[in-house]
Amino acid sequence: MTTILDEITSGTHDAMLEEILKAAKARQTSMRSTRTSGEYLVGDRVIFNDYCNTKYVQGHTAVIVGKKKTKVVVQLENPVGRFAVVRNGKVESSLITVPVSIIDKI
Repeated sequence: MTTILDEITSGTHDAMLEEILKAAKARQTSMRSTRTSGEYLVGDRVIFNDYCNTKYVQGHTAVIVGKKKTKVVVQLENPVGRFAVVRNGKVESSLITVPVSIIDKI
């Protein structure tokens, strides 16, 4: 059984790559915009996606440590920038409340 990914990889759809990319991005945008905090659980690992305006956080992983009505509270696994705080001589992540559209489950 051949999948669409196999066909793309083999070059079957080379003439349509730009359209496929646009359709995939549109679908991704649609999926991200309809997410709710209810789809996430405390303890879930997530990664910051390209919708995150703080560019240096994009691609960083975090763990959900709390939930609010429409947002989740995360801690970075490797604290960076303004989200790195020193507690008892140890660098830790501050608590960051984020909309679910800027994170993806891992």
